[in-house]
Amino acid sequence: MGDLLPSRKLSRSESSAEPRLRSAKRRAAQLSSPPLSPRFLRDTPPPSPPSDAPLESLESRPLLALSCANVQRLEEAMANHSPTNRSPTNRSPSPTRTVNNLEAREKLAAFKVHVDAQHALDPDLAAHIASVIRRPRAADVPISPNAKKTVAKRAGAARQNEDTGISRLEPHLLFRGEADQCDMVAVTTLPHISSKSKVYLNKGFLPKAPNATIKSIWSTLAGPVPDTCIGYVTRADAMTAPASAPFTAEQEQTLHSFAVAQSMHFPFLTSQWKSPNSNENLTTAANQSARDGAVIVNHLHEFYAAAYPDRAPSVVDTCHFSVTSDLNYLEIWVHWRANGSDEHHMEQVDNFSLRKEEHVREARSLLRNIADYAVGDRLAAIKAAIPSFAESQLKGQVRPILPPESTAPSSSASATSGRLLNFMFPMTPNSTGSGSVMSEPVKKRPRLGE
Repeated sequence: MGDLLPSRKLSRSESSAEPRLRSAKRRAAQLSSPPLSPRFLRDTPPPSPPSDAPLESLESRPLLALSCANVQRLEEAMANHSPTNRSPTNRSPSPTRTVNNLEAREKLAAFKVHVDAQHALDPDLAAHIASVIRRPRAADVPISPNAKKTVAKRAGAARQNEDTGISRLEPHLLFRGEADQCDMVAVTTLPHISSKSKVYLNKGFLPKAPNATIKSIWSTLAGPVPDTCIGYVTRADAMTAPASAPFTAEQEQTLHSFAVAQSMHFPFLTSQWKSPNSNENLTTAANQSARDGAVIVNHLHEFYAAAYPDRAPSVVDTCHFSVTSDLNYLEIWVHWRANGSDEHHMEQVDNFSLRKEEHVREARSLLRNIADYAVGDRLAAIKAAIPSFAESQLKGQVRPILPPESTAPSSSASATSGRLLNFMFPMTPNSTGSGSVMSEPVKKRPRLGE
């Protein structure tokens, strides 16, 4: 035989890996299986936790290299938790996912929120709508140019996505407050109010599942987020305008821990909009508006029940109005809660074509009456009830309410598995951050004699 090759000195990384390889080989031998290769040891994932294991925090989760094996693990985790692999009798636990408008309407009904069911209006509410909301505008009030502008802009707005379409039509149909500092010509501005987009209403006032069976089937209602929300301006917003605030500092302190929205007080008009270019329609908007209205009605109901515990809250005091539109048509709705019941109703007050100027003018008349009532008798009734409400708070008779959200809930990928896979993605060659696994390659040092 030829001369034996001289032994090579092991590098530090090789010598540190030797004990681990020997240990792995011993374990493999005990299990009567062939020795495990270093590559197998590196790429084999740890045992998967049971499906009901709690999620680990992102900080405590080890980083995984972006390898083919780890990508396959992610795909398998997503497939194992796909809704198609669940039993057909079990619905997805996500409260925001329904198959279509019909199922969304069924879910609302399960939570006792009835939409467009042709339910007769409460007599007091019917009288209020007839005498206050439908009251004709005075003959000496000049005709606003906003109806003509709405008709002129409708076709172009209907070609846009939802947010762009809203921005073109909504200012001419609805209102702004003095504190909103709107510079658009002829846009109606009113004292004491504020209009905001994407307001996250307090989920603490959502209707609850009436029993365990409903909860197991439908989980919970999704958090309400109207496209626009009009309510009373806060003192902080009013001071920046400047504009007049409807509540004193002491009154705002009383209302602070019982807020339905973080950025305004007692909303009275919300809206949900859809674009003709989307896969959603007026029915989708009405289903979303039903949640908005139910939350606001419940908030008002609890407020007046705490202020006047010796009498039932008035349907008129606790009702809410909303608008739905697909940029071609507009619908006005009223929301209320039946006396002595937790049943919610949402019925249409009227509907209008945005192609016809006389229709738009009539719609704006109704909406303006809603706003005038809100800054008049409605506001006066709320302010009169605040002292009694504050007394009930001091006696501990008002349930604690978590503050409303101010931002969108996170839509993380945690539903893909019981344990998130935290990948280390390659950093750019110019990155200098510590912990990078893909920084610039180290140049080889030339060997002596090369």
